[in-house]
Amino acid sequence: MKYKFSWSPAGVVQASRNSALYLKKGKHVFIEPLNLFKDRFTFKFPEIEDLEVYPNRDSISYIDIYRIQEVSTMYRGTFRYKGWCETLDAMKALNMLDDTIADYSGMDYTDFIAERAGTDSVDLRKKVALKLRIPEKSVAMESLEWLGFFTNEKMNFGKTSPFEITAGRMISRMLISDKERDMVIMQHIFLAEYPDGRKEVIKSSMLDFGSPETSTAVARTVALPASVAVRMILEKKIDLSGVFRPVIPEIYNPVLDELRTLGIEMKEEYGLPESEMIQ
Repeated sequence: MKYKFSWSPAGVVQASRNSALYLKKGKHVFIEPLNLFKDRFTFKFPEIEDLEVYPNRDSISYIDIYRIQEVSTMYRGTFRYKGWCETLDAMKALNMLDDTIADYSGMDYTDFIAERAGTDSVDLRKKVALKLRIPEKSVAMESLEWLGFFTNEKMNFGKTSPFEITAGRMISRMLISDKERDMVIMQHIFLAEYPDGRKEVIKSSMLDFGSPETSTAVARTVALPASVAVRMILEKKIDLSGVFRPVIPEIYNPVLDELRTLGIEMKEEYGLPESEMIQ
């Protein structure tokens, strides 16, 4: 799965149950929660191997936030290494993220998966693969195996939900250690059209790594922008009153300038061909 939790683990798993909405070539596209990880595509990010992208909740609301009503495509996606989408899709198909409370006292993980798949535990891996209509050697099946869902280890749960069991198992195996570093990547892609008819694709990309000795990348990129803005407000370098999103130059320009001194920076590319747009 190539993923470790460096922030709210339950939040990451819960997000997999969301629906999604985006605008594509003038048409609204709604993705049901069950199909979230099926609606994915492969994307090459600089310096990183091929990643997969799936839609992240409501993209259309950002049209008004950024005041770009003229756009025909608005898509907000989440990057993951290959294998994440396939594995989470399998978990959803097996109802492993369901909230229904039941009594799982005395059950092991094999019992749990058999119950979720509606079968017995004999040749369980083969039966689960058949139910999911995927090969036994697929990434999803290997991931479920690695997480320990085909073992006879006791779960030590009483009355709980499949979501809590699944999330608990993922957290126990996938928390980032103090000897590992995390990575945050972000990319914005714009197709700009000018009054003279000229078009260009503009890319703005960020790649940030955490450090085992100091802080995680997710902590840096979430906390530092807010803390820099707060200090600038206290120092009157941001002299605004009221509640604002950071989408106005008086806020984002000075904050971005200082973040650059802290090693957090978006790399800009201009004049790219239209083929660089997501399709």
